[in-house]
Amino acid sequence: MSSSYGEGLETGRQTTPRQSFTRQLFFKWVKQHLRVKKFYGQSANAVYGQIWLALITYCLLLLTQINLKTKNSLLDIQRLLKENLFKPYSVFLAILRRQSTKTSRGRQKNDYNRQFEQLLKQVETGASNFLDTYDVEMNCL
Repeated sequence: MSSSYGEGLETGRQTTPRQSFTRQLFFKWVKQHLRVKKFYGQSANAVYGQIWLALITYCLLLLTQINLKTKNSLLDIQRLLKENLFKPYSVFLAILRRQSTKTSRGRQKNDYNRQFEQLLKQVETGASNFLDTYDVEMNCL
């Protein structure tokens, strides 16, 4: 009895479907949240040790996020910690709390009503005579 998420962890005794499902959910969560790309050892202790280290790292990052009350993702916090590992903690905090320098507000929506009103004013005042001109070239064959 093996599953895609908990392969090799069978104990030899029969487990209830609920226990099997719980085990599958745990390994699914591990794959989604912990950065374990490859197990470096094949013994049970090596695998347990690596999972424990990943869990501890995740918990520390989560505590850092909660204590600093930051909206940055855990991945952003982890990257900043890697970059500033040998710098003072105050430098890490300054970078983490720095405001974004983006000046763009993203893609702006067109205000068609305002554009139509401007066009209507131009037509009513006679400021534009573009409706009377035919400057379209027709290239056939």
